[in-house]
Amino acid sequence: MAALSKLPGKEYKVLEGCEPQSRFGNCSQYSLIAAKYGLIKKIPNIWIAVHEDGVHAFLVLARASFRFESLTFEDFSEVGDRAFFICDPWFNIACEVGLYKVMVMMKSSQWTQQGKEIFSDILPDPEPALEWVQRLFVGRIKFYQLTDNSGKPTRFYAEEFLGL
Repeated sequence: MAALSKLPGKEYKVLEGCEPQSRFGNCSQYSLIAAKYGLIKKIPNIWIAVHEDGVHAFLVLARASFRFESLTFEDFSEVGDRAFFICDPWFNIACEVGLYKVMVMMKSSQWTQQGKEIFSDILPDPEPALEWVQRLFVGRIKFYQLTDNSGKPTRFYAEEFLGL
């Protein structure tokens, strides 16, 4: 799980305490903060989706539990709009799964026009956002369940991120 980094409580507080325009952090940090809020609100069936190459991580909110461990981005985009929703706090996107690619492309285009570049451990040099986002559409996305059908943390979430 290269894209995931564990966040001690003080790092949560730093990100939560910043004004939105002053925030910084990677996609897994933002996703884990969103998952923490979901856990507090007892939201069922929260999954973290992690690109196999560590390119990106985001949350999937499912109406019911599902049984796939990894899919290509294209296959995932076709699993059923009404059953899955994306929460991507790093991109500031929340939408039905079928709209995610369009939303990501629009946000990346906007960032590129603003001169923003993406820095990553897996890249030798920063890339314009619109160039970087193409990596998300290649390879597989792996899914890890964080909350169960009742909104309680899964064993994986409890052990890996909550230290329980």
